[in-house]
Amino acid sequence: MSQESPHDAVFKHVFSNPEDAAGELQAVLPPALVRAIDWSTLRVEPGSFVDPELRKVHTDLLFSARAGEQAALLYVLFEHQSSRDPLMAYRMLRYVVRIWESYLRAHGGAPSLPAVIPVVLQHEPGGWRHATEVSELIDLPGDLRAALQEYLPRLRFALDDLAIAPEEVLRGRALSAVGTLGLLLLRSARSSPDLLGDLGRWEDLLRRVLGAPTGLEALTTFLRYILAVAEVPAAELRDLTHRLGPAAEEAFMTTAQQLRLEGRAEGKLEGKLEGKLEGKLEGRAEGKLEGKLEGKLEVLLDQLEVRFGPVSAAVMARLRAASLDELRIWTRRVVAARSLDEVFA
Repeated sequence: MSQESPHDAVFKHVFSNPEDAAGELQAVLPPALVRAIDWSTLRVEPGSFVDPELRKVHTDLLFSARAGEQAALLYVLFEHQSSRDPLMAYRMLRYVVRIWESYLRAHGGAPSLPAVIPVVLQHEPGGWRHATEVSELIDLPGDLRAALQEYLPRLRFALDDLAIAPEEVLRGRALSAVGTLGLLLLRSARSSPDLLGDLGRWEDLLRRVLGAPTGLEALTTFLRYILAVAEVPAAELRDLTHRLGPAAEEAFMTTAQQLRLEGRAEGKLEGKLEGKLEGKLEGRAEGKLEGKLEGKLEVLLDQLEVRFGPVSAAVMARLRAASLDELRIWTRRVVAARSLDEVFA
């Protein structure tokens, strides 16, 4: 998709605020490093270091800060693909090297490199099960690994696994209401069996978000995220915003209208909003099917690009012409397939 994904929008909205970024980083970095950093100097740096073909599933932010007399760079990568990347530690090594290359271009003749501390934030259900250090990816027998240990690259990333983080832990972090609600939604919006119940439980946070200087903008971002990724009855979500007041209800209606106009979840939203909110049964059945097809297509396309690289125009045409059952079959096959031919066989 050419537009920013809803996951990216929430991640960047929350962590582009240095205070919320500081609260998040303080929760996941080693205590000695947290004490060494002057958090008042934390700044967002320009640029992205993610491979172009992975920008649909990875979003990144680079921060700078002072640690004593030294400059430090803190690199946060947000993973939001449906299947976790077993080579993430290797990718982080590549991104760290790119950051150093960018630094050397800007500081010609520099005799040393700044410290880059990599952090991965992931929210896929089930938790992280892959390597967090590059040396763990190198295929060696145990006895040889021990002999070669000092020669192996060992870059390790700090992992914030939102999928297994208890709600009370996230709420206890030193974040603003906007930051806390953003983390909770990233953790729960797609997987919670009762997101409306969760939102009701977080009503205090929603009201504090609305009271923040940029609260209405934040609420609009969060509503957009919920409508795009969660199976929530739109009429009930509107009822919740009605309880929060006219500004929140207006934000809901504006967000829903924008999504319809963009055509971004056209089937899904027309099925949800027009079928459920306005009772227009016509758009409901059609919208649901179209929404399911679009959702399945996006998941499969992401998986194909991660496994085999950018897809050709011919493959894209085949995907768009496929039935829902075909998309389901291919999505299951892509996990073990060794080639595109095996996926479509």
